[in-house]
This record gives sequence, C-alpha cells and structure tokens, in this order.
Amino acid sequence: MPEPVVFIINSLTGGGAERIMMRLLANSSAYAQRWSVHLVLLDKEASAYAPPEWVVVHQLDCRHSLLRSIWGVARVLFRLRPKATLSFLSRSNFANIVAGRLLGARVVISERINSTSHHGNSLSGRISKMLTALLYRHANHVVGVSAGIRDDLSRNYGVSPKRIAVIPNPVDAKLARQEARDAPDQTLAKPVVAAMGRLVPIKNFSLLIEAYAKSGVAGSLLILGDGERRDRLVQLARNLGIADRVVMPGFTANPFAYLARSDCYVLPSNAEGFPNGLVEAMSLGIPVVSTNCPSGPSEILDDAETLEISALHEAKYGILVPTNDAGQMAKAITMALDPTRNSALRKKALAGAERYSIETAVARYWSVIEDGVGKGGWRSTS
Repeated sequence: MPEPVVFIINSLTGGGAERIMMRLLANSSAYAQRWSVHLVLLDKEASAYAPPEWVVVHQLDCRHSLLRSIWGVARVLFRLRPKATLSFLSRSNFANIVAGRLLGARVVISERINSTSHHGNSLSGRISKMLTALLYRHANHVVGVSAGIRDDLSRNYGVSPKRIAVIPNPVDAKLARQEARDAPDQTLAKPVVAAMGRLVPIKNFSLLIEAYAKSGVAGSLLILGDGERRDRLVQLARNLGIADRVVMPGFTANPFAYLARSDCYVLPSNAEGFPNGLVEAMSLGIPVVSTNCPSGPSEILDDAETLEISALHEAKYGILVPTNDAGQMAKAITMALDPTRNSALRKKALAGAERYSIETAVARYWSVIEDGVGKGGWRSTS
C-alpha cells in the first residue's frame, strides 16, 4: 500500500494558486503510482477546478479560521500519518507547519506572494507578517515561485536560503492553445486589451482603467475575474466615460478563449508572487505589459531578479512600467497595439513563455517533496 503525501490549500475557488495546484496534481499521475495522494481543502467554497479522480479529497469546514485550520489539518494528518505535506497560501502554510511539525511529517510549503508587499500594514497584515516570521523558518523546505519571494523570506523573515527552492509556476501551453480554440461567450470590439485576476486592491485594476482611458485607444478593455472591488471599478469606468468599453464578465473557467483573441495583455499589480496570467498570455503569443512590481514581472519579462525603472522599459519579452503610473502604462498600451511593433512583441512573448514548461516544474516539486522522506516523517509500520 503506497504511503500518503498530503497537499493542502484553502479551497479550489477560481484563483491562480488554486489553478497551479490543480495543474501540479493533474500532471503527477506517475508519482501517484508510488504515493497515495491526498488533498485537504480547508474551507467549504464553490470549486472552480476538479482534482484528478485518483486524488483522495478531504473537505474541511474551517470557515477561514486559522485555529480551526490547524485543528482540522492536525486531525487529517494524525489519521493519515503522511510521509510529507505540501501546502499553498498563507493560512494553509501556517496550519501545515504547526500541525505537520507537531505530528512528525516532512513539511513543505509554497509561498505564492511577496509577504512584505502583499500583507501590508493593516492589523491583519501585521499579524500575517508576524506569523510568517514565527513559523516559516520551521518548515523543512520552502518553495518560492520567484527569486524576489526567496529574497524577501530570507531578508525579512529569517528563513535560511538553504531551505528555499525557487520553482516558477508552470504553464501548460498545450492546454492553453487547445482551450483557446473554443469560442468566447461574447465578441468584443477590437482592439482588445485584456487583464485577469482577483478584483482586490493589490491587483490595482483601477490603474489599468485609468491608463486605458488616458491611452484613448478604441476597442475594448476586458477584465476577467471577480472580487470585492468590482462595483468600485465599474463606477470608475463610468466616471471616466468608458463604461461602454470596459467588459467585466467575472470569473470564467476558460480564460484562454478570450486571451487568444486579445491584442495585448496588461498586469497592473502593486505586488505579485508569480503572475500566472502574464505567462499564460505569453504562451498564446499575446504582447504583454506589466508593472515592475515585486515579485516576478522583471524575472519573467527581462531575466532580472531585481530591476529599477522610472519610466517605460522595453524588456526582452515584453514591456515594463513603474507601479502606479497611469501615464506610462497608457504609453505602453499604445506601443503594444502599434501594428509596427505588435508582431515583434508576439514573437518575444512566445520565446519568453518557453522557459516555463510544466514537466520541469512538476519534477522539481516532487524532488523537493521526496527529498529526505526517509530521514523524517512518520515511520513505516510495514
């Protein structure tokens, strides 16, 4: 009987981390022949993704509570006695470290965000930073999805660099191109400027709407995703007189049908971990514009772990602009849509996306999971 390995995440709602975990599991069938693979979902929320049928799912009802999450994960781990665990997202990571280390499992966590930039200085943000500093150093291994995340955890939270592996998120380019053949739910006026992500403050879609209005380009601004800022963004588009050209269809299970028919893709965030949508758009040959936020965009678009810019920067694989600069973003959008540049930018995007194959990422994740399982974790009773 194969011994258990447990994956842990808050839920399978329609976010980037959730999509990457499902991508990792869907491409792990070879490893499922030597491990019994389990998935723990902390909260009861509508799922946007379906795990492979060979994954055993444990649905908890922690209701976004850290204490309930620790207790729930501890109960599952005590029952399964896994050799190793892997978690995504902060609360799942906190619960995994506390429960897993107390119960003797090899604990691997994956940090998807730049903790310092993402958590901010609100009360909840300060608590999250405190818990990151207190707990992350006790994980057996940490996977950061960008070098910026590695450096932030090492510099600001006391995590030894020796325990951190940088594994960029994988892109299933074959699947993206296959799903891109489907027709989108609606046809948009060209040219189409596309963006994708949760409608939350740190993603800064208000900057994109302001930049789009400044650019004066015709056509449509498409923003895929949903979240707490939706009503504010709709009102902003009205105030700027472009409500009829800003299309916000909410979450869609197949964003590639829209992205493939777009003329450029824009990432306006103030902070990222590894922006999946940016690389996915690149894999479809879509010219890309991104803020030079921490962490990820400069690595993805210019092979630079850190990069200081004060104005528009033509990078190796796309265009970078400073954060919170609507004027420079408007200029970049206009440049990306320029017919004399658009073709060259498409070729650059495709070349950049080739660095993020799914096979490489899956193999590296399992290498970290399996490393040292004979030295720690539950002892086999066979």
